[in-house]
Amino acid sequence: MSVATQNIFPHPYHPQEVKTVVWLYYIGAVLSLISGFITAARLAAWGLGGGGAIVGGIIGALISFGVGYYFNNYRVPLAYWIALGLAALGALLSLLSLFTGGIMSLISLAIEAYTVYLLWRPHIKQYYGVETPTSYAPQQTYPQPYTQPPPAQTQPAQPTQSGETPRCPVCGTPLVYVAQYNRWYCPKCNKYY
Repeated sequence: MSVATQNIFPHPYHPQEVKTVVWLYYIGAVLSLISGFITAARLAAWGLGGGGAIVGGIIGALISFGVGYYFNNYRVPLAYWIALGLAALGALLSLLSLFTGGIMSLISLAIEAYTVYLLWRPHIKQYYGVETPTSYAPQQTYPQPYTQPPPAQTQPAQPTQSGETPRCPVCGTPLVYVAQYNRWYCPKCNKYY
C-alpha cells in the first residue's frame, strides 16, 4: 500500500499501546532535559563547563518529542521504524551509561525497553502497516481425508494390422477408431471408449 492511498493524518482512535508509546517518548524528552541539567551541574561542580550537557539534553528532548509527535500523528511505516530505532538506540545507550552510575540511566533503560516491547507487538506493526494482519495471511488448511486417486485411464489400442476391430463393451457393435481424438467410438451407443 502506498503512502498516497493511506490515511496518514491524525487518528482519533489509536490502540492504547500507541498512546502509551507516545507518552513514553514525551516522558523521555522531559528526562533528557533533566539529565542534561544534572550532568551540567555535576560538570560545573568539578570546575568544568556544563553548557554542552545542557545543549545535548535540549537536542535529545527535541528529538524525543519530535519522534513522539510523528508517531502519534502519522500512520506510516516510517514512523514505526523511526520510533523503534530510536527506542532500541536509547536502550543501548542507557545500558552503556549504567556503568557510569545514576538512577536516570536505570529509569531511561526501563522506559526504552518497555517502548521496544510495545512497538514489537504484532497489532502495532499491523496498525502502522509494517506487518500483514494475520486475518489476511494464508489460512492453514486442515489435512484432507485420504482418498484413492482416480484410476489411470488406459490408452485405447491403436488399430491393428490384422484387421481385428474391438467391440463395444455395452452393445457388442464393432467400434470405429477416430484418429483425431485417438479413441474408439461406438456409433450405436454414441460413446467414446
